Amino acid sequence: MGCTLKIGSFGIEPLLSKENCTKCGEENSFVIKGIGVDIPHMFAKDMNFTVRFLEPVTDLDHELFINEIVKLMNGDEDMLVGAIPILNQMTMLTDLSAPVFLDILKFQVPCPNHVDKMKRIMSLFSLYTWLCLGLVPILVSFAFWTLSNIPKRNANFTAFNMISRCFSAAWAVLLGVSVPRMPLSLRMRCLFIIYVWYCFAISTVFQAFFTTYIVEPGYEPSLHTVDDVVESGLAFASYDVYKDTEFIAELEMISKFKHVVETNNYSKCVEQLLFRKSMFLLSSVYSAHFMASKFYFGRKDNVVCFLDDSVMTFLYGVALPKGSPILEILNEHIRLLLESGFFERHWSELLHTVKLQAKQHEGSEYVVFNLSHLSPVFILLLLGYVLCLIVFIMEHTTHFLKSKFEKFSML
Repeated sequence: MGCTLKIGSFGIEPLLSKENCTKCGEENSFVIKGIGVDIPHMFAKDMNFTVRFLEPVTDLDHELFINEIVKLMNGDEDMLVGAIPILNQMTMLTDLSAPVFLDILKFQVPCPNHVDKMKRIMSLFSLYTWLCLGLVPILVSFAFWTLSNIPKRNANFTAFNMISRCFSAAWAVLLGVSVPRMPLSLRMRCLFIIYVWYCFAISTVFQAFFTTYIVEPGYEPSLHTVDDVVESGLAFASYDVYKDTEFIAELEMISKFKHVVETNNYSKCVEQLLFRKSMFLLSSVYSAHFMASKFYFGRKDNVVCFLDDSVMTFLYGVALPKGSPILEILNEHIRLLLESGFFERHWSELLHTVKLQAKQHEGSEYVVFNLSHLSPVFILLLLGYVLCLIVFIMEHTTHFLKSKFEKFSML
């Protein structure tokens, strides 16, 4: 092996992660992987360097980042990888390589919750429409009763001469059940066929939307702008490394946030955002999707949500001491690897590996239409049977008491 290349690292997952630690003489050597590390690591191996990773810094702390820069300038490190932004301030202190990848900094916010199924179904029609739908069978029942009781030369409407029978017939048509007897007059038949067409159209529309909303009821309104977040009252997780960045510190939108939580633990904040939906934070697009894969949500489009506008676009590279002789060779190596699609392939493999190691979260958005979705219908059917049984018992009891009373009267 060739000369030893001491590599320092700064950042969070997926830019870098500490896999292992081994003892090399009197010093520790770490195994570091991540999208901000693998390309420089491959370069060092191809150039026959003996790679020794120093202890990584995985806290988003501005002072720790400055300490790593000082170590690089003092010669304690030969290369600094991970979350190394290509900024003017960095170029004055170090030599920066060509960009390894581009990342976008955005406000990550909680995704909207599912709308309650019954609430979604009830919102299928407006209140006045529901009232009209309930009023139509009542009006039709009275229309049947009125038409059947109009004096005619042929009084043959015994099936509709009682208001209770008219209600029963109107309810039967609404449920798609046969009526006991068809009307005979032209006016009754015209009213009846219009009512049948009406019930068929309403039931078809309702069943189509009912099945759709039971399986996928939709979502509540999502957050799109900073004003939406402010009105929601969510707490903002603030990091020192972002707060001390000149561009972000000057953002006027930061001053609008009423509830601010100071923290350096990015993983805990993302976990609280995904599961409790109690805060929002500045997050890179890569980190947000990586954490969603780490907790293995089936569909990330309903888990990872950002505000519409981006805060900042970062180009990440590799930092070297001023005057480093390997800068040009490293840049050429980075260019060849990026042109070959190495970064995209590695990113895809990393997400797949993380998913295999994680347990699927119970909140997966995949829903199968099964018997549980029809439980309200079966409960309603059961209540109908119970009501029918009660009416049946009451009728028999009334008939029995009436018979007893008649026999007692005859004595």
